[in-house]
Amino acid sequence: EEPLTVQDREFVSCVQNGDRPATDGVCGLAVVQALEAAELSLRSGRTVYLTDGYGFAAEDQVPELAS
Repeated sequence: EEPLTVQDREFVSCVQNGDRPATDGVCGLAVVQALEAAELSLRSGRTVYLTDGYGFAAEDQVPELAS
């Protein structure tokens, strides 16, 4: 089954029943930060470290990428 369909079905069920979803915004944020760290690593050719699961080494730690 298509993942977005499953996610949407769970969201509607949580809204209707007042339940908390299996994955919430905090989990989604961690995924986005990991993907952004991976992209930064690819662009810079450097290792980018995740810190405590929610943050990552940002452009200020890779001076040539700073705007």
